Amino acid sequence: MHTDEERLHVRIRVDQLDERQWREVLATLASRSGHVAQLSSGTLPRELDDDSLPSTCP
Repeated sequence: MHTDEERLHVRIRVDQLDERQWREVLATLASRSGHVAQLSSGTLPRELDDDSLPSTCP
């Protein structure tokens, strides 16, 4: 367990999506209005995982 005073440093690397992949991701997000609302509020939806995104995305 970490306390509130402790800071953790992490680095996350992801592949850059091309235009086609971005269109697919945005279409997937747009089809689920709850996801858009959560993302707009700064929350990552639990249901948003590799299985919910197009298979062409890395």
